[in-house]
Amino acid sequence: CSFRVCGINPTPEQKAYARRFCEIYRPILEKRGRDKMVYTKVADEPHGEQQIRDYVETGKFLKSLMPSLQIAVTNIGGENRIESFRTLSQVFTIWGQSLYFNFGPFLWSPLWEEETNPLRSFLLQRARAGDHIWPYIHGAARLRSDGYVLRSFFWQLAEYGFDGCWLWGTTAWGDSPQNKIEPIAVGLRQDKPYASQLGDGVLFWPGDDCLLESVRLEKIRDGIEDWELWRVLDQRMKMARKHPRRYRDWLCRAQRALRLRDGQVDEWISGHGGFVHKTDADYFAMARRALGFALDATPVELCE
Repeated sequence: CSFRVCGINPTPEQKAYARRFCEIYRPILEKRGRDKMVYTKVADEPHGEQQIRDYVETGKFLKSLMPSLQIAVTNIGGENRIESFRTLSQVFTIWGQSLYFNFGPFLWSPLWEEETNPLRSFLLQRARAGDHIWPYIHGAARLRSDGYVLRSFFWQLAEYGFDGCWLWGTTAWGDSPQNKIEPIAVGLRQDKPYASQLGDGVLFWPGDDCLLESVRLEKIRDGIEDWELWRVLDQRMKMARKHPRRYRDWLCRAQRALRLRDGQVDEWISGHGGFVHKTDADYFAMARRALGFALDATPVELCE
C-alpha cells in the first residue's frame, strides 16, 4: 500500500495534514498488522546536494510520524551518485533505479549483470541490509506494447527475484484539438495518433458515460496476479529445498512450472543485449496451469 502526503520542503499546512493523516491511519494499520507494508514517495529523481539533504529532512519528518513507514526514492542522478546514495540511506529503504527496460522486443540491462556499474555494489549492500531494490520502468504501458510484453514483464520480475517495481505510465489522449479522441456511435475515433512522448500511452478509453479499461491495463493486472503467485511458489520451494528428499516429488512439479515461466523469453542475445518474449497464448496458459497444479499440490506444512 502506498500513499503520498507531502513532497520535499513541506509547508506548515502540508505538515499539519501529514500529522493528521498518520494519526488516523497509523493505529488502523498497526491493528491489522500492515503498518510495515506501507510506503511513501517524497518526490521524483533528486539531483544536487541541497535537494538530497531536503529529501533526507523530509524523510526524517515522515519517519517521526510513522517509524515503520518505508520511504522510496527513484532514479538518483548527478555526478556524485554514490555519495547521494549514502546520504539518502539514512531514511530511504526502497530504491527505484532504471534498469533500461524497452519493450518490443524485450530489451533490458539488468543492474545485477553490470559488473562495472558503480551503483551495483552499493545497491547489493543495501539489499543485504534489508532494503528493497526495485526497477524503475519508463513507458511500460505505451501504445505499441502488446499484452504479451506486459505479462512477460511481470513474469521476469518474479524470475529475477524483485518484490516490487516502479511502473510509470500515463493515459495521454492529446492536448490539441487535432489530437482529441471522440466517442462516436460505432466506437472510438482518434483523428491523430497520440503525442509520442516518453511514458505516454493509453490505459483507459473514454466511453459515453464512464472510462473503459484497455486490454493493456487488463494484462498489467493479470501480470501482477501472476507475479504474486510465482513469488508464493518461490517461497515454498525455498522451504522445501531444506529437506529435498522429503519433498522430492513436489519439487519436481514446482521446478517444471518455473522452467515454463523462465522459458517464456529466449536466452540473452549476446551483443544485442535483449530478450525476445513469446507471443503464444497457449504457452502462457500451459505455464499458468503448471503453476496452479504446483500450488494446489503443496504439502500443508509448506503453506504456512
